[in-house]
Amino acid sequence: MVLTDDNFASIVKAIEEGRGIYDNIQKYLLYLLSTNSGELLTMFAGVMFAGALGLVPAEPGLFLPLLAAHLLWINLITDGPPALALGIDPKSGDVMKRPPRRHGSGVLIPVDWVRLPCVGLVMMAGTLAMLDAYYPGGMFTLFASGAEPNAADEVHARTMAFTTLMMFQLFDVYNCRSRTRSAFSGFFANKWLLAAIVFSLITHALVVYVPVLQAAFHTVPLSGFDWLIATGVSATLLVLMELVKVALRAARWEPGV
Repeated sequence: MVLTDDNFASIVKAIEEGRGIYDNIQKYLLYLLSTNSGELLTMFAGVMFAGALGLVPAEPGLFLPLLAAHLLWINLITDGPPALALGIDPKSGDVMKRPPRRHGSGVLIPVDWVRLPCVGLVMMAGTLAMLDAYYPGGMFTLFASGAEPNAADEVHARTMAFTTLMMFQLFDVYNCRSRTRSAFSGFFANKWLLAAIVFSLITHALVVYVPVLQAAFHTVPLSGFDWLIATGVSATLLVLMELVKVALRAARWEPGV
C-alpha cells in the first residue's frame, strides 16, 4: 500500500475499497460457477435419464434437453453481461463491520461449495420438469399438443427448457449479490446489472420470435402463458435462496468466521 498523502484515514478507505473489489470477485465467480453447474447437471441428467423421464426423440437418435447453440447463447448472452455487471456492484454497507477473512482461506468459502451444487440441482430439476411437462410421454406431461412424440412438441419443449434455464440464471444473479442479504435489498442500486438483465431478456426474445433466429436456434414462439410458467418455475430458486438467507441471518452467520 502506498499513501499519497499524510492522512492515515486513507488506509481505512483503501481497505474498504479492497474489500469491495474482493467481494465483487467472489460474486462474479459464484454466479458463473453456479449457473454453469446448472447447465452441466441439466445436460448430464437430461441425456442419462431421458428414458426414465419418458423423453423419447421424435426421430431415432439421442434425446438432447438443449442444443449446443442454446448453451453457447446462454453462456455468451445470459452469463456474460450480468456477470460483468456484478464486477462493479456497489460496496455493501457492512463491508467494514465484517470480521477479517481467515488467513489462507480461498476466494470461495465452504458455504459456497455447498451452495454451488444445490443451485445447480434446482436449475436442473426445474429445466427438466419443463421439458417433461411439454413433451408427450413424459412422467407428468401437462402441456403437450400431441399424444405421441413428435417434432413440433419436441421443439416447443426444448424452447421452454431453454427459456426456463435462462430465467433461472437471471434470478440467480441477484442471489449472488450477497450470501445473507435479501436479493431485494438495494435492488436498483446497480443500474448496470438491471441493464444487463434487460439486455439478456430482449436478446432471448429475439431468438424466440425472430424467424431467422428461430431457424438458427430451433426455437418456436412462446405464448404469454408459457412465459408465466417459465418465470414461475425459475423463481423457485429465488424463493429457496431467500429462505436460506433468512436462516443464515437468524443464526447470525458471518462469512469471515
